[in-house]
Amino acid sequence: MRGNSVCMKLSKRAFSEKQEKSIAKELGGKTIPNSGGLRTVSSWKGDINTNTEKLECKITNSNKYTLKFSDLSKIRSYALKYGRDPVFLFEFASGEYKDKYVCLFEHNNCEILKKKSLLFSAEELFKLQKTNSPLYLFKYADNGIDRGISVYTYRHYLTIRNNT
Repeated sequence: MRGNSVCMKLSKRAFSEKQEKSIAKELGGKTIPNSGGLRTVSSWKGDINTNTEKLECKITNSNKYTLKFSDLSKIRSYALKYGRDPVFLFEFASGEYKDKYVCLFEHNNCEILKKKSLLFSAEELFKLQKTNSPLYLFKYADNGIDRGISVYTYRHYLTIRNNT
């Protein structure tokens, strides 16, 4: 049984690395090797560095993704320490509603969520694409400070990024 879990971890790592390399190439950035396994300085945290951004990337074959607010706080902290914009990307890699989504730190007037995570459905986000941009707005508390988050499709993020 132990051998199977090692194989599963390796395939998941390879799956993630493929995603990171593809996004880094598209954004003109560089991947950070073994970023999830490093316990070193924060300049090596996150999955991708561009000249202006630090990205954390997640990928799932499920049709649901739980966004942990602690992950948002970590990438924000690492990015700002090195003068980069924090970007959190998550991808539904399979199924009818496969797509990539980006969380950006942007001010909004939403009420603060009292939870530690938010569950997204691939189908729900896909359907929101027809009516909303950003698709979803929320606010969470990060050590007593309100943080506004906007969720966009990756395609829309590329448009925003290229217009700045």
